[in-house]
Amino acid sequence: APGSSITAETTTGTITITAGKGLLRSYTWEGATRSVEMRALEGRWKGSLGTEDPSWREHNGINRGMLDEGNVRFATVAAAMKWINEKSKELPIVYRNDGLLIGFGKNLSRGTINVGVWQIYINGKKPTKLAGSQDAKIR
Repeated sequence: APGSSITAETTTGTITITAGKGLLRSYTWEGATRSVEMRALEGRWKGSLGTEDPSWREHNGINRGMLDEGNVRFATVAAAMKWINEKSKELPIVYRNDGLLIGFGKNLSRGTINVGVWQIYINGKKPTKLAGSQDAKIR
């Protein structure tokens, strides 16, 4: 909903994602905020929203964002945990028992922040317990 926000603490640092009107999203980290209009992704990302914005004003070595959000659906908790494990190899993540997962990483050599927001569903429902969850790190 417009104006709603989530804040997550990963090993990279703290990121706040705020929803604007429609697909507008704002990302705040280390005292800077950058905004983008998300778009539907095709191919293997079908069903997700995302963008790569190469035009950000530089802040602490970051001048672009690789951004993704969407729902991921699994038949079993084991399949969801396998996906979480693979995702954690790509970027620092935190997740809650209800399946909300936030990833936030930086690649200073490429001047990029990577941010992902995913809602996990198991058999069409949000989970109630996921091993390794850190509910207090997402608010």
